[in-house]
Amino acid sequence: MIKSSQSYIHLPIKERSKLNLRALKCIFLGYSPNKKGYKCFHPPTKKYFITMDVKFFEHLSYYPKSDLQGEYYDDKEDLFYDSIHVEPCPNFLHPEETTN
Repeated sequence: MIKSSQSYIHLPIKERSKLNLRALKCIFLGYSPNKKGYKCFHPPTKKYFITMDVKFFEHLSYYPKSDLQGEYYDDKEDLFYDSIHVEPCPNFLHPEETTN
């Protein structure tokens, strides 16, 4: 399992009412060293769960990806530098073209 991937833990009947959700969207943290089960965290309630009844979605991250994460390449910046035309300064002459 991939850590920090999206997972859903099943809530037992005694921990929910008839109209409550049956599962909570959580972040998979790893395996519990003390008990059998998967360790998951539910950010809205700030609760940790250790349970065997988990559905994993390894290809999905709990948090949506933003442009601030990882590398970002801006094509507009290249267009700006490509449009600038630089001409040599007339004060600088090549050594072959020196005048006396």
